Amino acid sequence: MHASVGIVLVTSGVCGTALGQPVVFSRILDTSTPVPGGVGSFAGIGASAHDQGVDSFWGISAVGAEGMYVAHGGTIQVLADTNTVIPGTSVRFTNFGGFYSSDGGVTAFIGAGSDQGGVYRGTPGTLSTVVDNSMPIPGGQGNFVTFDRPSLSGESTALLGGNIGPGGGYTGVYRRDGDGPLVRVADQTTAVPGGIGMFTRFDQVGVSPTHTVFVGRSQGQFGSLYLASPGGMVTPIADVNTAIPGGSTTFTDGAGGTIIDNGHVAFVGGSATEGGMFIYDIATGGFSTVVRTGEPAPEGGAFALVTAPSISGDIAGFVGYRGPLTTPRALYASIDSQITRIIGEGDMLDGRVIRDLFYSPEGQDGTSFAFNVHFLGLPGVDAMY
Repeated sequence: MHASVGIVLVTSGVCGTALGQPVVFSRILDTSTPVPGGVGSFAGIGASAHDQGVDSFWGISAVGAEGMYVAHGGTIQVLADTNTVIPGTSVRFTNFGGFYSSDGGVTAFIGAGSDQGGVYRGTPGTLSTVVDNSMPIPGGQGNFVTFDRPSLSGESTALLGGNIGPGGGYTGVYRRDGDGPLVRVADQTTAVPGGIGMFTRFDQVGVSPTHTVFVGRSQGQFGSLYLASPGGMVTPIADVNTAIPGGSTTFTDGAGGTIIDNGHVAFVGGSATEGGMFIYDIATGGFSTVVRTGEPAPEGGAFALVTAPSISGDIAGFVGYRGPLTTPRALYASIDSQITRIIGEGDMLDGRVIRDLFYSPEGQDGTSFAFNVHFLGLPGVDAMY
């Protein structure tokens, strides 16, 4: 059982936050909160996609019914649940994917029911189809079978998909702008720029109104980061030929994280000996460093691993470990090049100890962050702040 927790950093100025202004937590709901339009209370809540004061999240009730919901201004509404008819069909949703994205109060998500499924977007009461399994794969063979990781920005939605499931990797990256056609960004017939042969699979995707960024694998590259520009040109951002900013090696161990905001791409990557979180400026092609492994953490020790990069405006967020994956992790924000620890495993929140913390890169909006917690030894009292 888990729940989503959102926080707000209250500031008197961005610089003041980095220098120690308080972090304020505001409760939104917990597992005693009734499921709107459903039976009983929430038994589990997925990580929030947080934007402009709206939290979009997956939830499941005590009787096992799934749904997508939005919380705003103290009100929780159904975005889509098992009573909702899938757009363009007479079939109701039965389940929902684990990845979703929000922007400007609109949410993109994966849903399915019976033999229907796809990526959908909208607000409570107004849904539309981005792509479903009745649509042919652009430039491919047959119709879509699988979908993953929708990313939303304004009227633009990008996603992974194809006709091979997760075990074989997704076969392409696709994008749709408004009511325009679904287009191929890259697939297994696309030559790897600066690499060998064609892409073999795709793992992550992000979108802006003008660009698409994705992680693709190929011969000799475990997973590198690429940028697709208007007109379809694909160029590497971080691959085995790219020097790690401020380092002595290249991104041989791959790169991940695909959040774009205001012309900047947040990602993590490295080699066997160094790595961290970096920002790529699309306009200039330059890099800036948010944090490197081996650097001191605010609470002592050094960062051993950095994951879940996010960016909103001039502020970046990430999850950091001060040891192996089995050590406690915490959520951090980078403001004016200073790292602030927000909250982490082992901390007290409302008198309870956080056992597990989870964070999605979709959970940041400026100085507001959303994340998931499991509380220690107190099942049924997880909460969303």
